[in-house]
Amino acid sequence: MKSKLLLHMCCAGCTPHILEDLRKGYEVTGYWYNPNIHPREEYDRRLGAVKSFAEKSGLKLIINGEFNQENWIAGARRISVVKPKRCVYCWEMRIRMLSETALVQETKYIATTLQASPYQDFNIIQDSGREIARRHGLIFVSKDHRENYRSGVKKVRDMGLYTQKYCGCVFSREERIMEKNTKSR
Repeated sequence: MKSKLLLHMCCAGCTPHILEDLRKGYEVTGYWYNPNIHPREEYDRRLGAVKSFAEKSGLKLIINGEFNQENWIAGARRISVVKPKRCVYCWEMRIRMLSETALVQETKYIATTLQASPYQDFNIIQDSGREIARRHGLIFVSKDHRENYRSGVKKVRDMGLYTQKYCGCVFSREERIMEKNTKSR
């Protein structure tokens, strides 16, 4: 019998290869908790894509919470809205909630699809994940899936599902818009 693993899903595009790999050794349940995503329409589109991907992949999915940015923004502002500090806050906040949910679900193993994105700091996510999991008496399963990111996004697009254009938070969205405006000059 395979051990249970709770997989935090940041989006559908980061999920295909990490899910395929984890299913070789674990009974995987997906987990959605992303209060950082802005605006509401973006949150709904990403959640819709994750739900559809989970359904098409035969993946049980736990959805934690509704759209609620106030607490996330307040927390980011207490730390710093500047990269990478706000990003570390964001990753760790979601991994902590993943860990707390895993305890309730009586699941010893956790992982996150954040490990699949070349736009995230894999080493910090890995170190934070291991430390937060250890503090909760859990095991963080870590493997670098960044080389498969583009083919995962293609697979999701081929399924007709939404893939995003920025990390997710209001600050990354503003940075993306400024970057595009700078390039178009």
